Amino acid sequence: MESTAASDLSVSHQHRLTPIGFVLRLIGALLAGLLVAAVAIALIATQLLGFHALGIASDSMAPVLQRGDLVITRPVAITTVSNGDIVAFDEGQFTTVTVVHRVVGVINVTVNTTDSKTGAKSSETSRLLRTKGDANPTLDGVPVAADRFRGVVFVSLPTVGGVLGSGQVQEVLFGLAIATAIAWLVYEVVRFRRRRTNGT
Repeated sequence: MESTAASDLSVSHQHRLTPIGFVLRLIGALLAGLLVAAVAIALIATQLLGFHALGIASDSMAPVLQRGDLVITRPVAITTVSNGDIVAFDEGQFTTVTVVHRVVGVINVTVNTTDSKTGAKSSETSRLLRTKGDANPTLDGVPVAADRFRGVVFVSLPTVGGVLGSGQVQEVLFGLAIATAIAWLVYEVVRFRRRRTNGT
């Protein structure tokens, strides 16, 4: 009887968590939680709130933005954009690419119309943006209209875009969110089973 009790005590002692082990496990859980939260926030922002993550594919904005940098754009009204802002916009008629350049001029176009039946007059003002890459010698060919405007750059992360790729950043974030959530779930399941096996 005493031998069995001693054996049980020995097993219990072997599985007892040391203070250092407890701290390391706590830190690991916190880091995993923060990673999941960060990826979830990024996913929600890019998929639901109109934010966009873009990898820089050229050096046209050097030295401010380098090839391989990652930029995050936020959605704003084109009427709030001013000279000096770095913006993202779609370029191309048949094959569309997203370009990130600086605004160097703003054109306000006002169109006055008169209703032929009632004679009522109205006016509508639209804004066009003249853009240019900081490293480019000339302006971009076509002013940016509201239907091609995607947002203003407010965060840039050096070299991250090169790791994620310039074209499929949204998909990479989505995949990373799923992979992180699955890894965390597996970790918690394994941890729970170990605790049940050890009786702790």
